[in-house]
Amino acid sequence: MIPRELEELLTQIRTPVILATAGEEPHATPMNWFYDGDFWISPAGGTRKIRNMRKNKNVCIACLENMHPGGRGFILWGRIEEMETGFLAFLRHAFILKSMLEKKSSIGVGIKLLRYARIYAGHPSIKYSALPWKRYFVKIRILRGRYWQNRERHGEKEFTME
Repeated sequence: MIPRELEELLTQIRTPVILATAGEEPHATPMNWFYDGDFWISPAGGTRKIRNMRKNKNVCIACLENMHPGGRGFILWGRIEEMETGFLAFLRHAFILKSMLEKKSSIGVGIKLLRYARIYAGHPSIKYSALPWKRYFVKIRILRGRYWQNRERHGEKEFTME
């Protein structure tokens, strides 16, 4: 288990996480995420991050809220345990996607979102599919990390998973 303080921090920070993958070309991008004892992300199919994650299962996740010394954030290092896509994966993980969108943004999941995704996916400038059943569901096992809530007062805390 991760430290209780970090678990509480994960439920409070709404800033998108930067997911850095290390393949032939490292790539970092903001991502919606969800933590329920496992760390989940759901990138669209056909992207550079998907190609990199297939080649190298090691990832780094970082999130910083406020740049001032009283800010808080975390850096986590982990390994991809599960990575699946397709309609059945979408049905199996719909709750995770719904939780990601509800807790981290005001979008939510519903018919309007599906209509928007269909229109967005058909736009000529989009090079990958944004349709929900083309999304990947990626489960990351956290191996170690560092987090802080107020560096001036409490400093950084590190942990390693057993």
